[in-house]
Amino acid sequence: MTEIGFRRNFELALSKGEYWKNKKLFHEIEKYGFSNINWTEIPDDVLLYIFIHDQPTIGEKRKNTTKKEYLRDLNQLLSYLYNPANNLPSLRELKPEDLLGYQRYLEGKYKKTTLLRKTSVVKHFFRYLASKEILNRDITLQLKRPKTKYEELVNRDLFNHEVSQLLEHFKMTDWFAYSMVFSLVTTGMRIMEFSTAKWRNLRYEERVGLHVLTVLGKGDKERDIIIFDDVLEVIKENRRRKNLNDTVGALDDTAFFPKSDGTHYNSTYLSNEFTRLVSNAPFDFIKDRFVKEELSAGEGKHIKYRITPHTCRHYTAAFFMDKGIDLKSIQDLLGHASMHTTDRYLRRKRSIEQHAAVKLGEKSFINSLTN
Repeated sequence: MTEIGFRRNFELALSKGEYWKNKKLFHEIEKYGFSNINWTEIPDDVLLYIFIHDQPTIGEKRKNTTKKEYLRDLNQLLSYLYNPANNLPSLRELKPEDLLGYQRYLEGKYKKTTLLRKTSVVKHFFRYLASKEILNRDITLQLKRPKTKYEELVNRDLFNHEVSQLLEHFKMTDWFAYSMVFSLVTTGMRIMEFSTAKWRNLRYEERVGLHVLTVLGKGDKERDIIIFDDVLEVIKENRRRKNLNDTVGALDDTAFFPKSDGTHYNSTYLSNEFTRLVSNAPFDFIKDRFVKEELSAGEGKHIKYRITPHTCRHYTAAFFMDKGIDLKSIQDLLGHASMHTTDRYLRRKRSIEQHAAVKLGEKSFINSLTN
């Protein structure tokens, strides 16, 4: 393929929506050879396309959700570069201080967790371009690492009495929410795992006398989830209300938590609905969380107190720790690659239980003086 033919292929493809989903063009680039291309003549959009479709590891594919997030963040970068008011050079002529200026721009718009993610994507993108010699050098060296002290970003506390109130409320008012909350607080499933799980992957394990659901976790690793009997009855009722099969072990390709036609909910939709429904529940502890968010925002901290699906994973970890379950078993239950992550989930809870004043064993200070 000639250089002109190669460029024409891309110029034609750029106008088609399927372009971003199709890896065929990327394979053409690999076949043609990165070193054989005059990158100064290639549109910026093509650079985004190449980065998104070039898998970092052989045999491991980026998920579509990851690609969409990368594309959204990098399109934001291009919009910033193309804005005449910013008076910036082209992407290939950017200097480290230009990229630092973009990071400062993001800092004024987003909370720390979002800033960390967007900075990571930008770093990854420009380092990739440098590694392929599309750019002459790595211009990310001046980028700052956002401060991400865990406790300053999010509060994941959820207590037994709060879970009980939410379950009782939704059982009476919203079976969809009841099924979702009950499933997440008892299993520790990620919302992506919950949304993609299939009914046919639920089985009864006679050895332990419990039902087990196999889900696909991070890195496409399979993990077994225990479904308690009372949770299973709620899930079955949810299926019956939608006229779907509720027989365990059936060769049924419908979703574990299905729409009325048996198909899967989008994980982002479920996550947003979960947060919306719980946030609207009529409890003081819900209202208090939003008051705390406003107060933290006023102090410039932007801590998130609202209850999300991920809050449920932290609750599950704390629940099993309270029951005396060892850290390694909790790590396996949650599907954490590192025990450090599990330990971080539980650190706040342990810091209270191991506090010197708690170990004193006294509720009255005066009483402690005489003991």
